[in-house]
Amino acid sequence: MLKALLSFFDGEKSLTLAVALVIGLAAGWTTNGCRLNEKILRIERDAAQAARQAEIDARAVETRWNQSYQNALKERDETLQHFEILLDSARADADRLRGDADQLRGALSSAAAARERIAAAALDVSGACADEYRWMAGEAARCVADRDALIAAWPKNEH
Repeated sequence: MLKALLSFFDGEKSLTLAVALVIGLAAGWTTNGCRLNEKILRIERDAAQAARQAEIDARAVETRWNQSYQNALKERDETLQHFEILLDSARADADRLRGDADQLRGALSSAAAARERIAAAALDVSGACADEYRWMAGEAARCVADRDALIAAWPKNEH
């Protein structure tokens, strides 16, 4: 049967059949290639869109992180400024107390015993105040050190 079929296509017919077969195969190959190219292009577009969205999401996270960082810095600066105001006020109070103690010593020069009691009390109060002012100064210095440590340890933006 194959022989009969091949004998039917001898000569020019077989050449025509071979050319038609080659054209058909080429057309099928091209059509399939176009579909695959479209699929590849769609995949590339989807990947590019996903990359753009990931970059947008990453920038949003970075923006929120930077805002939190800026808020922390602002809060730290406000706290430090508050401690500096308290420290200045404490220094002024200590100076005033020293002046008051000096005035008390002068006013009570005639009563030695009373003067000694009042001076001792004033010195005790001044000493207690000075201790509190030193503590407050230490707290302010600790805040400054914490600020410097935060600034040094915080990641730097490379933009």
